Amino acid sequence: DTLIIMRNFTEFARSVERLRFLDLEMKREFNRTFTKSGKGKKREDEVGGLFAVNQDVSLFETTIRVLGGLLSAHQLAEAFMADRVTVEEVWDSYGEILLGNSTRSNYPIATESHTELDREDGLVNADETCRKFDVSDIPSPHKESSFQLPCNETTTHWIYDGFLLSLAQDIGSRLLCAFETDTGIPYGTVNLLYGVPKDETPVASLAGAGTLTLEFELLSRLTGEGSFGEAAKLATRALWTRRSLGLNLFGKHINTKSGQWTEHLSGIGSNSDSFYEYLIKHYLLFPDDSDFWLMFVIVYSGVWENNRLGDWYADIDMNHGLDGHVRQVFESL
Repeated sequence: DTLIIMRNFTEFARSVERLRFLDLEMKREFNRTFTKSGKGKKREDEVGGLFAVNQDVSLFETTIRVLGGLLSAHQLAEAFMADRVTVEEVWDSYGEILLGNSTRSNYPIATESHTELDREDGLVNADETCRKFDVSDIPSPHKESSFQLPCNETTTHWIYDGFLLSLAQDIGSRLLCAFETDTGIPYGTVNLLYGVPKDETPVASLAGAGTLTLEFELLSRLTGEGSFGEAAKLATRALWTRRSLGLNLFGKHINTKSGQWTEHLSGIGSNSDSFYEYLIKHYLLFPDDSDFWLMFVIVYSGVWENNRLGDWYADIDMNHGLDGHVRQVFESL
């Protein structure tokens, strides 16, 4: 997504195609070489791909960085990538994805008279018109023979086909098993191939379990599969119901199976900060989930009335406030 923000549209298109190639190659390799290990059973619908790796990952970090990045890139591509990049800037004449400042001036086009392309601003000369390009026409990389494109009345532009959203849906599906707990509050770690590790701790942080709704709800709305957003919102609401009713405060760590807090220290710094952030951001992005605004207002009031110590915000006991244990350490981000 940063490549689009920086207006490096050519490298963005190439990056999408590199991911597509890696995804395809990993699917082929998975089908050829996968054998069951002793760690557990793979998902029933497993077909391999970019994320089909035997690797434990953080639910929180993977959601905000990988899933969030893919969703942002997808939306930016749909908004800004139309007619930005020509096919000649993405592949060479053998179907290899170009690198860096590489260009291709000898691109074979199915026409009897072919003039040099004008690469200024990444555009093709107006009199050099060939049909819009579909990615299915490009052969697999490393194909030895060159290929040609049929011509018609349109320009040969690279077209974004929603591939990043399909990757987002894949990684989202792999993370979804983390929410399968008695409370709906998710585990903190997932193995991308086998699910939640057998020895995974049931203890999760407030931020780790409650900073997921933006990405998962957006994934639901873009794909039409409601299970993603429903799971993440249930987790936030499950945490909400376990606040201290007198002070409206939250601990920093909770047992996802029992719903009991394992750390009663409450603050706006580490292990907590983004939980508060996502309450207001979720409402701003999805105002139809109006309870997130109510939750934010009550939480904000609880922090303002109880955690404030002069000009600072201290870590305090979620049940006793400033009358209990107070940790005067500045760590809010």
